[in-house]
Amino acid sequence: MNKEQNLLELCRYRFQQADETLDEASLLLEAGYFRGALNRSYYAMFYALQVLVIQNKISLSKHSGVISFFDHNFVKPGIIDKKFSKPDTKYRST
Repeated sequence: MNKEQNLLELCRYRFQQADETLDEASLLLEAGYFRGALNRSYYAMFYALQVLVIQNKISLSKHSGVISFFDHNFVKPGIIDKKFSKPDTKYRST
């Protein structure tokens, strides 16, 4: 297997992780475990975003790095609306 094939397999694996984690979130939501559903939803998005990172041949493992990459490369240029990035702080409790 060459390097490009390895990257493709890693992308497939991350998408599979995202898909399975989103299924977990749905089950938790149906059972009324809202915090768990939110956690699993966050991780599903994180795994999916890692595919974008991999496709750009960048190595990032920390959540803050992946979020920063997404904001810089997709939100800032207007490809993705900023409402899909940082949470609205007006709903945060103090």
